[in-house]
Amino acid sequence: MHCKVYVSPSIGAVVGSANLSKAALSEEEISGQDEAAISLTDPTILNQIEEWFGNLWNDPHTRPIHESDLAAAKDSWEKALQRRRNHFKGNFNRGKADHIPPVPSHFHSTILSYARSVRRMEDLESEIGEPCAFVKSIEPRNLTKNQQRQLVEQIVTWTRHPGSYRNFLAQPVAKVRKGLSLLFDDSKDPQERLDQIWTYGYLEGLRMPTISLLLYWRNPERFPPYNFRTAAFLRDFKLIQQGLSASSPLCYERWRRWATRLAQQLKLPTPGHVDRMVERYYEDNYISS
Repeated sequence: MHCKVYVSPSIGAVVGSANLSKAALSEEEISGQDEAAISLTDPTILNQIEEWFGNLWNDPHTRPIHESDLAAAKDSWEKALQRRRNHFKGNFNRGKADHIPPVPSHFHSTILSYARSVRRMEDLESEIGEPCAFVKSIEPRNLTKNQQRQLVEQIVTWTRHPGSYRNFLAQPVAKVRKGLSLLFDDSKDPQERLDQIWTYGYLEGLRMPTISLLLYWRNPERFPPYNFRTAAFLRDFKLIQQGLSASSPLCYERWRRWATRLAQQLKLPTPGHVDRMVERYYEDNYISS
């Protein structure tokens, strides 16, 4: 981790780990990471920072950035992107979520209690409510810009972070149509869909926790989401397993398959009931407190 310095002369400075990017500055449940920084306003320290920056700017080894430098950087980026695409096409089968951690045979009595409470749920779509109804009503190929905005509104009712989706809202609707068409195509392997969306940036501006939520709202019985509530549940009951997360398509697919086995072990009707159990636990132990 290396520090970045942001200076507004005579006003203040921020020194910390975050890049000036959406991924770095989003909330943890969106970006999947935490960043640390401090705000400085002391005039003496600001003078020292400005002097330090001035020395770097005027250093004889510091040179201007020319159009040729930008062109070379763009060329390098495009070549790296093509290598990633070729790697995806040639190595998809090597990245399968084959290794699934074992599911415990015995559970804490509290887990068993929550499992009993959700076992009676027969209609997950009704339990989830409006977000599920809206996402299931979407016809991806005919998505409008207004529906794109409405989709974000549904997401925000859950995440409470409206500013985190500006980049997604700025995406051309044609690109979002491709992403949602692929995401909701049940004829394809789930990890294959997610890998392609991830590789080609079809749903740019949405992180894996949000994408897993969309999958859940579209097909609540099959796709339990992974988010900060899931992580809290697993942590509290010491069920955290390496490779289960929403940090990548591969990790999410491992979580989905592990949750399917967990549902079987707890005699839940579907893997989606795992999230209902997580939801009730989180509301009882975090929101109410």
